[in-house]
Amino acid sequence: MSIMNVCKHFTMISVLLHIRCSLATEPGDFDYYKLVLQWPGTVCNAAVVNCPNRWTIHGLWPASESRPDPRQCSNVEYNKHDVQVIMADMRRTWPNLQNVDNTLLWTNEWKMHGTCSPLKAMEYFTKTINLAKKHDVKSYLQKSNIVPGKIYNSRDIKKAIQDSIKFVPVLRTGQQNRLKEIFICYTKEFALRNCIQQDSNVGMSVEYPSIHNQQLIAAFHQEDNDTPDVAPIDSTHFRLLFPIVLVLVFLVYCFNNKWKRRNIRR
Repeated sequence: MSIMNVCKHFTMISVLLHIRCSLATEPGDFDYYKLVLQWPGTVCNAAVVNCPNRWTIHGLWPASESRPDPRQCSNVEYNKHDVQVIMADMRRTWPNLQNVDNTLLWTNEWKMHGTCSPLKAMEYFTKTINLAKKHDVKSYLQKSNIVPGKIYNSRDIKKAIQDSIKFVPVLRTGQQNRLKEIFICYTKEFALRNCIQQDSNVGMSVEYPSIHNQQLIAAFHQEDNDTPDVAPIDSTHFRLLFPIVLVLVFLVYCFNNKWKRRNIRR
């Protein structure tokens, strides 16, 4: 290959790289945030994790008004040590509803969305949790007599949220038109604003499903993969063990009485 051809190829590659870099989204290059909250009755894998009886966080997503939403804007990796101070809050408000390893969810949310914000990891996760704590979605819906286990008009669900936050939210449903997520939108300065995205896969009638196989415990703590989870008590095993324990208690009682009678005779 001649020197001239090498130069041409080099120039072409340089131009392509420049175009690619210029099209890449930089952290902070977006218009607003979407706070995405999810309903465990639709999302939670009850065979794997305990399903909390409240709306939980899916993520805080930088969004654009006229372009595709930005994703994965830098190579800064999630480091659990950066958020150790708020780990208890993260486990409670931002659990992985599909897997016992919360770190999988947190890593993905930071990689895909957090890196597109101008915030550092600690700021990103803290801000998301604080925003989510301001919204008791279950209570918003209850004010309009919308409770889990029934089917409702999607407009009524949306209106119930809007009446409480005073801004337009977005609904998203999952399979069989079950209410899955609610988007609440914020400006880049974290003031509430209307969402402009259309509702996703939402029909006229939407099921607000109950939480199946729910294990109610004092505090819903799913540890990250550094701390092994304590397995919940299996009700089936408990039912099998209960009569065995009763028999053992009865045998001990009988043996104890027999031993006492023998001592009295002596």
